[in-house]
Amino acid sequence: MLRGPPLTVGSGNADNETMIRRVIILCAVLALVISGLFPPYIEHSEGINYRSPGTFTRTAGYHSIFKPPARSAQWSDSPYPNYEEQNVTFYVGRERLLLEWLFVILVTAGLVLAARSPGKKSAG
Repeated sequence: MLRGPPLTVGSGNADNETMIRRVIILCAVLALVISGLFPPYIEHSEGINYRSPGTFTRTAGYHSIFKPPARSAQWSDSPYPNYEEQNVTFYVGRERLLLEWLFVILVTAGLVLAARSPGKKSAG
């Protein structure tokens, strides 16, 4: 097991700050990759209700990009009884995915800024 000095924020040691920032950025990159591999999916269904034609859209959860959700997984819990679905499509919820990525980037930027020594001034 590797032993070394503890990593503390604000100790004034540039090596510790650099290491902390690298770990923060590495975690952010991993979060972005994982959220890209398992994006949120949206289900869009068109069908015929017992009264009139209709459509509905709802979230279908997070699934692998290599194995997107299938109709059979969603058929049993249809939100509308007596609704015969004719056309069901699943697609990646781009807006939700972009919001997730934006959140990860903002949190990462905040953590990187918080990892600075209190005495350091920003360039500019």
